[in-house]
Amino acid sequence: MKSIGEKTTKNVLVLFSILLSMQFWSYIPYLKIDGLPPKLAGLLFAIYIVILFIYRKISINDTTGIVRIVKWTIVTIFISFIPAYIEWNQSVISTVKASIVLSYGLFLFLVLHKWQYSTKALMSILTFLSVVWVILEIGQQFTYPTFWFSGRFLQNNSVNERMGIWRFYIWGVDIVMISFSYWLFRCIDLTKKTNKNMAKSVLIAILLMAGLLCYGSRKHIFATLAILAYSVLTVKGKRKYVYVCIALLLLLFLFETFFAGYAEMSERANEAQGEGEDFIRYISAQYFLFDFSNSPLYPLWGAGLEGEGSLLKGQLERLADYGLYQADVGIIGYYSKFGLLGVSAIVWYIYIFLRNWKFIDKWFKYFFIMKMFLIIFDFWAIWSVGMMAYAVFLYMLDQNIKKNKAILK
Repeated sequence: MKSIGEKTTKNVLVLFSILLSMQFWSYIPYLKIDGLPPKLAGLLFAIYIVILFIYRKISINDTTGIVRIVKWTIVTIFISFIPAYIEWNQSVISTVKASIVLSYGLFLFLVLHKWQYSTKALMSILTFLSVVWVILEIGQQFTYPTFWFSGRFLQNNSVNERMGIWRFYIWGVDIVMISFSYWLFRCIDLTKKTNKNMAKSVLIAILLMAGLLCYGSRKHIFATLAILAYSVLTVKGKRKYVYVCIALLLLLFLFETFFAGYAEMSERANEAQGEGEDFIRYISAQYFLFDFSNSPLYPLWGAGLEGEGSLLKGQLERLADYGLYQADVGIIGYYSKFGLLGVSAIVWYIYIFLRNWKFIDKWFKYFFIMKMFLIIFDFWAIWSVGMMAYAVFLYMLDQNIKKNKAILK
């Protein structure tokens, strides 16, 4: 009974941790919940520290180097108090609070290692949360203007329409991308081990893909279709041509359904943002690379992580009025926060992934390719939910590499 209760407690903590990073499927307009509550993030952070202390005698086997990557990422985030204090006079406490909110998922990674948490159970939690996310994303299309969950309601008091779809921008798309990669692989893979219930796999994969398409983001649509094409083209055996035909029919359906709206949306976006040197993302990237700070600390350390009510946060809010956002320029925005020190952790991750390519199951490669596709536009480590998704993905990746290396010995 004790082991069952302990297992349940662990599952609940993991579920709540990920759900909190998604802000409980984002803002609830009528409750006016704005952003991730720092006190809840701090509470979870404290719980992780206590757990790590309790399990301190259990060493973490870091044969892949991924644990070191996570620890270095944590260090680069927390030492951002140095440039924030020196250049922006931001209090150390303010930066530490912001660092906890951003990075608490990385501490969960360490907890999962101490527990040797089941990757199967973790994938079940991610799938459950992703399915609910998609149901909300699609379901609210039919209830609008009545809706309950949105990631943009409190930012601009409106919901955008794209391609005939209301874009609620519910937080958690990174979690859905992990789940989609997993279930797409379950559909494509032909081994008995992963093909016990093809109907279930196909249904979940289609549902998750529909959610990603209804998310209304051009870059995510491209990434989803690209990985779908990649997964089909890398299938081996006689059934490859069957999958190719199914994929072509699906693409034809999407083309007929979305193309007109997509083309109109893209044209409108280009008119609003300009082209060439006036393209807003290009301007933002150039600004955050070269013009945001003249400090000699900036290239190596970045400007630091902004805290509530600080001069740094105020400056970023003023830039936002001109359409310049760190989040819009992906890893360049991350560089502007944490400098080359912060970016070095990401480069290290990419190197480890590519070095272990032959030991990694294909669905991990799906997610990796999708995120590399988006790295300049939608960098995961800018947001708490993206960092949480990154952390749980790294944990499963670490376990996968170890398992496959053991099999091949």
